[in-house]
Amino acid sequence: MTADRYTSPGWTSRRKRDAGEPRAGAGRRRTMRRFGCVLLVLSLVGCSHSSGQARGTSTSTTARVLAPTHPPSARVTSHLEVASGKIKAGSAVRVVFIIENETGNAIRQPACHRSTEWQAYLTNGHDASGPLPTATVLQSCDRTKPLESVPTGESRLSYTTHATYFSCANAADSYPPTPKCLEPGGEMPPLPAGRYRIAVNASPYLGVPLPAALHAVIVG
Repeated sequence: MTADRYTSPGWTSRRKRDAGEPRAGAGRRRTMRRFGCVLLVLSLVGCSHSSGQARGTSTSTTARVLAPTHPPSARVTSHLEVASGKIKAGSAVRVVFIIENETGNAIRQPACHRSTEWQAYLTNGHDASGPLPTATVLQSCDRTKPLESVPTGESRLSYTTHATYFSCANAADSYPPTPKCLEPGGEMPPLPAGRYRIAVNASPYLGVPLPAALHAVIVG
């Protein structure tokens, strides 16, 4: 029975048809597969090209948004200067407020704006030479006057304080406690010796930052 099954003419014809003579439907399927591969390659190339264009557009837009208006070095700074960090009690102290405008343009002040009446003073957190109390006086706005501005480059302003208390009382037991004025002229008593800071209470112009305080020592 086994020999008859392998030598049967019907079986032999089926083997030849499967191995050596492919059916017509199989050829069509291979053609369709090749056509599908071509379409897949073309679609991948198109997607890659579109993605590259999208990335390029995104990078270009981000660069325009983040581009600085001024060079990174453009800035406005301020600092204080004094002739010496060692100050004699009761003496005058000239404090210079220095502005560095490196923006390349003047810093224009608003209409009818007046320079702030800034003050420099010495303080150790308990004893101080200021700031002095000031009265605010309302004035009408004269729009015919030219606008103030901070020029480019360096500007220097000065204020003279004293190594003395900014107020005193005639009686030693005054309330609130206040240093007693000197006799006989009622002058301000000197600040006690020790370490102090030299600071300012305000910036003279809008757009100009407050400077850092300086360290000083008052000697008797």
